[in-house]
Amino acid sequence: MILQGTRIIYYEAKVNVKVQLTNNGKLPVLVQSWVDDSNINATK
Repeated sequence: MILQGTRIIYYEAKVNVKVQLTNNGKLPVLVQSWVDDSNINATK
């Protein structure tokens, strides 16, 4: 799985942003992702 770019930059006024992932492998893959504030004590 390849993430297009190393950073995702978005404007606060936008409600969404596109992130491109590419699977160059021969098998399908499932990806789970989330955004957090890097607080290790926060619950998910």
